[in-house]
Amino acid sequence: MPQLDEFDFDTELIETVLGYMKFGNAADFFGLSAEHLQYSHPILLCIFAKFFNWFMRVGLVPTQFGISYTVPLLKGNKSYNKNLTVQVRKACVSE
Repeated sequence: MPQLDEFDFDTELIETVLGYMKFGNAADFFGLSAEHLQYSHPILLCIFAKFFNWFMRVGLVPTQFGISYTVPLLKGNKSYNKNLTVQVRKACVSE
């Protein structure tokens, strides 16, 4: 397996990405939100970097990273008809 040094994650990269995350969004399936990550202990950035580098080297991402659920939201129009699929948009909750 080739060394993927050009794709290495470091704490600065993780910190930059966390800085771009929007606050006030819904929590994920496990109850974590962007605020949890932004205001966590700095050692978490090192742990994330090690995990992500390991994922790249092994070529495997845990299946729990893809867990989400879909919430149907009614559209804002006032007239309702029998075709409910037109009146509903899906919001996928995952982060």
